[in-house]
Amino acid sequence: MLRATFEAPGVIPLVLFCLGERMAIDIHYNLYASGSTALTNASQGLFGNFAGLSILNASDVVIIEAYALNTHSFRIAPSGISQGVRVTPAASIVRLFPMRARNASGIQAHIDAPSGNASAAWVAWIRQP
Repeated sequence: MLRATFEAPGVIPLVLFCLGERMAIDIHYNLYASGSTALTNASQGLFGNFAGLSILNASDVVIIEAYALNTHSFRIAPSGISQGVRVTPAASIVRLFPMRARNASGIQAHIDAPSGNASAAWVAWIRQP
């Protein structure tokens, strides 16, 4: 199998796979939305008041990226789970695996107890055919 990667500005790399005589093109992702949320509760929605993921088709595929805007860390996880991916200022950007929009819209942010109030920045990428 032959694999080649091509990159374009603002687009996650396009990957081509050569399977015998057929060539399949991987779907690309475009920037859908970005924002930030001040995390003042122990647990709250990562996207704050942004409801844009709810207008997507529930089966649309998105990638969520998050990073800390201040010196406080937090965790991101699905609703109902307090232990998740820890996002720290030193971690740069944390990228979650591709997921359906209905699952992504329920992602919660949990403040690490000793760290105080955190601010989270996030980016949502949507898969385009």
